[in-house]
Order: sequence, then structure tokens, then C-alpha cells
Amino acid sequence: MVLDSFGRLRKHILYSKFSSFLHQLFYKAVRAGRKVVEVDPAYTSQTCSRCGYRVKLSLSVRIFHCPNCGLVIDRDYNASLNVLRDGVGTAFLPVEGKPLLYVTFHEVVYSKFPLRSRKSSPEVGMLRRKGEVVHKSLIPVYLE
Repeated sequence: MVLDSFGRLRKHILYSKFSSFLHQLFYKAVRAGRKVVEVDPAYTSQTCSRCGYRVKLSLSVRIFHCPNCGLVIDRDYNASLNVLRDGVGTAFLPVEGKPLLYVTFHEVVYSKFPLRSRKSSPEVGMLRRKGEVVHKSLIPVYLE
């Protein structure tokens, strides 16, 4: 393989693999009756998930501190909340003295087979209906 000075061939190969993954993801989602939403990841880890204020951060900073509203949160978790908000389409709207959104956790997967796990917890593998097992996941869900 021949690479130019900017590594364009590597970027092209990486993009082609990622685009084939996206193609498969969209294909499987349509077959399953689901919707896939593409979200621009730009500035998601530098934007406050509570108030929308943007803070310039270097990659070595792992904790996000918002000087506007005082939120202190893990940088990656903050980015995931912003990606989820952008995917759901909830806008930043000021709320009088309350947090903008509340995060809760809920059951997300039903399966006929229990998950195999090294650590067993009472929540994993609970019977929901006859022949079905419910698995709990820590996926945040926004509620107003």
C-alpha cells in the first residue's frame, strides 16, 4: 500500500469500514422496525448537558466542570447525555430552579434466554412472563 504524507489512504480505509458498519446497522434496524438517528459528535464532551454552556477542554481533562451552572460530571458521561439529547431532539430550555432533565434507569431487553454473567445479581434473570427473562441495563432515559 502507498500512503501519502497525510495518511489519506488510512483514513479512506477506516471510513470505508465504518460506512459498511453504518450500512449494516441501518439495514438491521429497518428489519427490526427500529429507527437509527445519526448525531454529530462535535463538542459533545465540551458542552454542559444541563445548561448548554461550552467549555474548551483538552483531552487530558477527564472531569467536566461547568462554570455556568456548577455541574461536575465525568466527561464521557456528559458527552453521552448530549448525544442522547441530540438523538431524541430535546432542546435546551431554561427551567426555573430545577434541573432540565431527570435521568432514570429502566428495563430495556426482553429475552427468552438468561444472560450469562460472572457476577449474578437478583435483577438479572428475573422472570417477567412465562418463558421470558428480563435484563436490566444502565441506559439513561430522559423524563421531564
